[in-house]
This record gives sequence, C-alpha cells and structure tokens, in this order.
Amino acid sequence: MNTVARHIKDDFGISIQIQPLDRSELARLPLFVRSGVELYEGKLSGVPVLWAEKKDLEEITPTKLRKQVEQLEKYFQKIVVFILPKLESWIRSRLIENQVAFVEPGRQLYIPQLFLQLSEIPARGGRKLIVDKLSFPAQSFIIDHLNQGQSMSGSFQELARRIDCSAMTISRIARELESLEIVTIEGGRPKQMVFTREGKALWEKAHPFLSSPVKEIWFTNEQLSVNHFVKAGNSALSAYTDINDIYPQTFAIGKESFKDMRDSGMVTDLNKYEGRFLIEVWHYDPLIIRHEGGLVDRLSLYLTMEGVSRDDRVKAALEELLKEHTW
Repeated sequence: MNTVARHIKDDFGISIQIQPLDRSELARLPLFVRSGVELYEGKLSGVPVLWAEKKDLEEITPTKLRKQVEQLEKYFQKIVVFILPKLESWIRSRLIENQVAFVEPGRQLYIPQLFLQLSEIPARGGRKLIVDKLSFPAQSFIIDHLNQGQSMSGSFQELARRIDCSAMTISRIARELESLEIVTIEGGRPKQMVFTREGKALWEKAHPFLSSPVKEIWFTNEQLSVNHFVKAGNSALSAYTDINDIYPQTFAIGKESFKDMRDSGMVTDLNKYEGRFLIEVWHYDPLIIRHEGGLVDRLSLYLTMEGVSRDDRVKAALEELLKEHTW
C-alpha cells in the first residue's frame, strides 16, 4: 500500500495516508463483505477513507463493485475507494457512470464525493493531465468568472479566499483548466491563473467539458425559505424568458446546505415522487455564484436543462437565455 500511496502522490500531486485496517474491525465483518479485498484505512485531504484493494482482478464487474461499495459504506460510514490496476475502458466508464470511487495507479483517480476526477498518461518530459469533464469546483469557478463580466485574476491564495475553498482545491482547478488551455499559470511564488480567452469565447471553449450541476431531485409540500433556495429549472427559465412556468415550482440548493437543513430538521417532508415544489440539489451552491436575485445564474440554468427537454419552446428559450447573457 505504500507503493500505491507513492503512485498517487507522484501521478496526481496528492498525498494520502494509508494503514492496515485494525484486525478487530476486520473480524467483525461478514465474510461476504470482505471477500476478495484487502482493506486499509486512511485520510485524503483530511477526510476518512476506506481503501479496498481487489485481489482477484478477473472477477471485477461494475455491478459487483457497486454492491460491495454499498455493503462497506454501511459498515464503516466512510468513503470507499477501490484500488484497481489495469482496468478495461468499458469498466472504467461504467464505474464513473455509477459514481463508484476508484484509483487506477498511474492512470486515473476518481472520487466524486471529494470532487476528484483526474487522469494521467505518460508524456514526453513528464505527465500530462487528461480531463474529460471538469470537476464541479472548476466548473463553478469558470461560471462565476463568466458571470462577473470582467477578468478575475489573483494569486492562488487570493482566489481560494474569494471562492471559499482550500489552496489544494485551487491548485487542482488550475491544473484542470491549464490542461484544456483555458488558463495559463504564471509566476513562481505566488502563482497566478490567467485566462487565455474571455466572454463568449471562454464559454464556447469550456462548454464541452461542463455538465449539469444537479446531483439529485426531491419533492416537498413545505414552503421553501428564500434565504436557502433560489428558483431553478423551468421556474427560473420563465422568469428570464417569455416561456410559461409549469407545476411544480422548481428550486435549487447546494448539497452541503441541503444536508445541513435535513440534519437540523428544517426540511422534513421529502419524497422522490411528487409535491408542490421540486428541489434540485446541486453539486455546488448556486448562491455562491454571482446570480440575479432569487434565480440561479443563466449559465448553470442552461447546463441543467440542455438536452433534457424535447420541447422546441424550451430549446428556443434556452438559446434566448444565452443570447441575452452579458458576456
């Protein structure tokens, strides 16, 4: 496991702590839960993680791994990350689709719970970061930049304070954006990110690597507080354009705020099927991105709805949304 920890540090620039799982904890696990894996505990970015190294690679299937993750999470209440060398591409894709965290030493690190999705391939003179989709911190950083209507620059430390994240997160954002030639990293100490393009040109460059921020959807009959929620979906689109709103009204909230509200009992009447209000739980907080009062920002709204509706009126409204955006 020390070899794996070194690989992750060398390949992705991330230091991790790993140690064998306490034998007493291992002994209390049912055989079917610990079957086929060596288990280790540790931390990544200060977050407790259970590392599961597969013994028999021939038995790897996305379905089996998904079930084993659920079983291990149930017993340990920690993020579970599989260590899986030499994955076939279709298995790798299915694991990402099902949000199963894994590390493939020397190639890919995918931990959606920590917004980590990094790939490495050998390249002349070192390693080159390969980005298929931007992480949500990087996406929210770009969208907030586009919504500012002016160039936003500063040292890594200044940017970290501005968007309320760690210096490590800013460094990962910078590496992702640099790999797509969206920014250049200049200076020594302190380093700065400089965008290679602005406005509509930046959006067009970044758009193929952006995705819907919606993590999950809930319904409720409770009146929602305007201090925590903003209008989203068709409700926001109808406010921005001439399209009519439809039932139920749609609101958005960041996943951390939503979790805090559920844990504190501020929102209790929730279900997955119907209600007066539809709640979109986002990977990032719509309130921290510059937006228009009471509405999610136009660009994030576009990402949540593009490709979802077949209604030509909705498609036209979305194009109008972009057209009227202040680039």
